[in-house]
Amino acid sequence: MLKRSRKLLAYCSFVIGHCSFSLLHAAPGLSVNGNQLLLDGHPVTLRGVAVGDPTLARQGRPLSDYERIAHDWQAALVRIDVHPSLWKHGNHEQVLRTLSDNLKAAEQQGLCVIIDWHVIGWPNGYYEPPQSSWDEDPRDLYDSGFALAKDFWTTIATHYGNDRRVMFELWNEPVRQRDYGDDPPAAWDKLRPWMQQLVDAIRPHAQNVILATSNSWAYDLRGIRQSPLTGSNIAYAWHIYAGMDDNDETAWARSLDGLDKVAPVIVTEWGFQPKTKEEFRGTAKSFGNKFVRDFLDARNLSNTAWCWHNDWTPNLLENDWKTPTTYGQFVLGYLTRHAAKGNP
Repeated sequence: MLKRSRKLLAYCSFVIGHCSFSLLHAAPGLSVNGNQLLLDGHPVTLRGVAVGDPTLARQGRPLSDYERIAHDWQAALVRIDVHPSLWKHGNHEQVLRTLSDNLKAAEQQGLCVIIDWHVIGWPNGYYEPPQSSWDEDPRDLYDSGFALAKDFWTTIATHYGNDRRVMFELWNEPVRQRDYGDDPPAAWDKLRPWMQQLVDAIRPHAQNVILATSNSWAYDLRGIRQSPLTGSNIAYAWHIYAGMDDNDETAWARSLDGLDKVAPVIVTEWGFQPKTKEEFRGTAKSFGNKFVRDFLDARNLSNTAWCWHNDWTPNLLENDWKTPTTYGQFVLGYLTRHAAKGNP
């Protein structure tokens, strides 16, 4: 089987017409130009999976999982989370060590990486409590304290500013309250200054691609296109699951608001689960096929499906950590189909 570096080289040759440069000799790096995500200066669409928090989600899992993700699942990108409560209460050196071990294992397989600050809430305001069934998780799992986020990103930028294969997702899911009662454009107007502060805190230390997003659990991006963040190498994250706006593609497009025409949009969470009481209940027919066809593929959106895990739902794996679920089979087919075409 081809090594990941060779696959990326083949893909870039496909994009620019059998170019003469070689990724094997070029310094790796992601950047932004207009609405394109670039790898070593050439347009790329990266597809992969989210793996959750390595401390909370992957306890006891071998780092060889990343080899399976890269070669069996044919992924080119992984999203790795850090929950605010870990940074707030935990040993920073241990959190960084665990993160670095996972990141190194992923990069050894040729994977690009998103580091995600896995907060759910509003800066210095409301944050989502964990579900009552999550007995072992602290009430401040998703703490939205802004000083905490700023400290995390300043530290991460210092550690990974020389590794341009790593992207920084500033804020997992902004939401001001539990319901969807906010006016999205007005919400971005209020959220934008907070996100700009994080960009400005990172930039003295790192020029890595930064991902920002807007209100309603990162689903409604209206307002960003008219008033984007200031600076270079900035892209935006979008989250979308089965059931959102009753699976109405017109509503999905309204929430995306044409942002992908002016900046890269990476879908850092998407998915469905056929049999569940959760809000992401859906099937390939009701959600997956048309979302992949009309958004991920038609708009060439880089993405990471949530979640390469046996328990964090919607889960791609059964309890044995090997067998894909029905949803996992769908994502596996999507990834391998693009890999067979020479697309990472």
